Amino acid sequence: MDIYSNDPRFTIKGVRTLTVKPKQPVLGFQARAKIYYSDYSGPSTGPGIKLKLDRLDLEGDYQFYTKQKGWSWAAGATYNIGGF
Repeated sequence: MDIYSNDPRFTIKGVRTLTVKPKQPVLGFQARAKIYYSDYSGPSTGPGIKLKLDRLDLEGDYQFYTKQKGWSWAAGATYNIGGF
């Protein structure tokens, strides 16, 4: 969010423009429905979950692989080092 004015006399603590960035949530949870394709295992689909702890994302899913005609689970972690 940007706060500014065309009036040259308007300042906030001596600054003409103030930008306020929203804080990212430190803790979050998501339930997901995933669809995935790999040239090795083919298409797969199934439920998944994601737990967000600040910059660390922990994910797990249970996928049905159509080529193998069976279910398999997977888990992983991602550490976010930056972005734009």
